[in-house]
Amino acid sequence: MGLSRCVLIATRDCALADALREAIVAAGGSSHRVHRATDTRAAIYLVSELEPCVVYMDSQLPGFEQAIARIRCDEPRTTVVLLTGQPEREALPSVVACGARDSLSRRNLSTPAVARTLRRSDEAAGRAHGTGAMERPSRSRATVAGARHATAAESPV
Repeated sequence: MGLSRCVLIATRDCALADALREAIVAAGGSSHRVHRATDTRAAIYLVSELEPCVVYMDSQLPGFEQAIARIRCDEPRTTVVLLTGQPEREALPSVVACGARDSLSRRNLSTPAVARTLRRSDEAAGRAHGTGAMERPSRSRATVAGARHATAAESPV
């Protein structure tokens, strides 16, 4: 089975999810499978099923701090990027406090900014596992299809 890069966007905001998905595709081509969760419970479930390389977690979701802690505990190789309303530098204390590895401002969903977060996740994975890329074996289609049907909160973006 081939290797793939799976990304999960956790947000209720459809416009934010669409803009982020476009930037992810522009930054990494078609090699990224992008999924979406509309609440933290669905995000935690999908992380366990899909094992994404990166989770973009909206700081406006109720319980996002607990969700990040759970994701970091259950899937330590997954990079969590906190989506905030603040510029990245101002968000740093919040990012560190909640356990995310990076942040991205909702106001700056440009392709270069998203590419930076993807590159940082690759670098972190390479340091942690002695490889240069953060790719994981893809799950079987049945498992992924089961995840899609298991929760109405998740939908491909």
